[in-house]
Amino acid sequence: MSLRGAKRRSNLILCILLSLIALTSNPVFATLALKAVTMPQTIQAIYENGVLRPLQKLDIPERQRLEILILEDDLAPSLIAQAAEQAGSYDFLHHPDEDIYTMEDGEEI
Repeated sequence: MSLRGAKRRSNLILCILLSLIALTSNPVFATLALKAVTMPQTIQAIYENGVLRPLQKLDIPERQRLEILILEDDLAPSLIAQAAEQAGSYDFLHHPDEDIYTMEDGEEI
């Protein structure tokens, strides 16, 4: 499924759950439906030997089926900083108006 299709599907599920919350007179069901809407989590994991291993404890039941969106972290922070510097992203820092602090503002670190 494409990212656009996944987003459409999740929006449809969200609309259905919100409708059920609005229509239900059962507070337990409404609470469960609302929890399903507000539960998305972002976690980091490592892929090892064909298995995704979370880097933190998850508060979900064993064998719970999940939908996972994989975003690869393939650029080192140093490369991103280097690209930003070469593109002129930090040029404003050399402008005299950006130097707003004086020695009287505090102690050196």
